[in-house]
Amino acid sequence: MEFEVVDATVQFGGVYALDHVTLHHDSDGVLGLIGPNGAGKTTLLNALSGVTRLKSGHIRLGGTDITHRASEQISRLGVARTFQNLQVFGSLTVLDNVLVPRWVRRRMHRSGPAGRAAERRAALGVLDRVGIADHADRLAGTLAYGLQRRVELARALAAEPQLLLLDEPLAGLSRVEGNRAAQLFADLAEDGITVVLVEHDVGSVLAVSHRIVVLDRGGVLAIGTPGEVVADPAVRRAYLGEGD
Repeated sequence: MEFEVVDATVQFGGVYALDHVTLHHDSDGVLGLIGPNGAGKTTLLNALSGVTRLKSGHIRLGGTDITHRASEQISRLGVARTFQNLQVFGSLTVLDNVLVPRWVRRRMHRSGPAGRAAERRAALGVLDRVGIADHADRLAGTLAYGLQRRVELARALAAEPQLLLLDEPLAGLSRVEGNRAAQLFADLAEDGITVVLVEHDVGSVLAVSHRIVVLDRGGVLAIGTPGEVVADPAVRRAYLGEGD
């Protein structure tokens, strides 16, 4: 899904979390966002999903201006996300966690028993896609952390997004779990979902991303392919800690 951020500024008190950020992404695939702590990565995801309002600037999604739209409206346009801090419904089963986005859309309440059965099959298909279908009837809160991360991802995918925003989805995962998750993100992109990936594991971001945006102090430091970004002297100085 194409999106465009134009001169976006977010200010908290005297701090500019985003400082006149402009970027344009018009292709499928994985767009990686990297940068030091406080660079503005999560704030940019919050702005794209309507959680945080801009002080100035514009955001367009598929040609539609979403700058002043509520997060619920943006979600209906095909945007889903996960959060930096794990958010699952621990007292619900894994399957019910995945069905929640469909309940919110009220599909099941209008469709009758046959429709509800179809939604259940679809939800099980999503769980199978992320590798946790065998945990469908377990309470989400009883699962190991890595599995709960997959529940959160499955719930986002259940909304059938065109744009998927992932905020540090590999945090707390083992190397094996992280590699599997990163491969899944690449597979989702191959299926036509545009994935925006915020992650501190730079190696994983570079491995799966088609393009990289480097943020620093609320501004865009570099945009390019992984190879271009790694070779950029400004990135190497500011982010990788290398001199000239």
